[in-house]
Amino acid sequence: EWLRHLRLSAIAEGGALPLSRAAADLPGATRLAADGVLRRRPNGGGPLFDGRLRAVSDDPAGLRAWAWGAGWAPESLVLSGDLAVEGGRIGLNRLALGVGPVRLGGALAVELSEAAVRVEGRLAGNGAEADLDARWADGRPTGRLALSTTNLAATTRAWDLPYRPAGAVPARLSARLSPAEGGAVALDDLRLDSGATTVSGTGVLRLGAQPHLDATLAAGDLVL
Repeated sequence: EWLRHLRLSAIAEGGALPLSRAAADLPGATRLAADGVLRRRPNGGGPLFDGRLRAVSDDPAGLRAWAWGAGWAPESLVLSGDLAVEGGRIGLNRLALGVGPVRLGGALAVELSEAAVRVEGRLAGNGAEADLDARWADGRPTGRLALSTTNLAATTRAWDLPYRPAGAVPARLSARLSPAEGGAVALDDLRLDSGATTVSGTGVLRLGAQPHLDATLAAGDLVL
């Protein structure tokens, strides 16, 4: 019983179904709500949805355990955005995402096929910006990730990170994603540019109950 308390309010109009309210509960104390228009494409393809989505989870750990298995999860999760679904493509624009104390905005696109899931997007908030282009096939990730900020010191404070750089310098971190043992994610071609400092190397990110990063890095003079 993973879908509970399903509620739907709609009036059919020709080939379209305007939804004034659709809501349901998922595991992890998660509540979903949507409104928009559901219609069939003229060529007889699958349904097309245009509308607005909101999801709130008070127990993201329970939601993750149900969807993917146990592992790290934030204390709370809130998502809202303009939702467009057509065939195997899901688009979220004007996206607002709350992950614990962090607030992000931007856009995401997800393409679903029998062979793989691809996610592309850009999110920004709390002084930082993230660009992701990743593909998961058989649970194995590949792709690229880039993180950037115009003020490293302000961003680390906003994200409540233990590292506290002294200078208000810009920074950019980029890496190529590939699968590693035990379901971990390898960070190849890892590079950090911050002010006059460049750090490069490789790493392995393990997303267990407590995310853990092991990295081998090389740098010249460090000024961070």
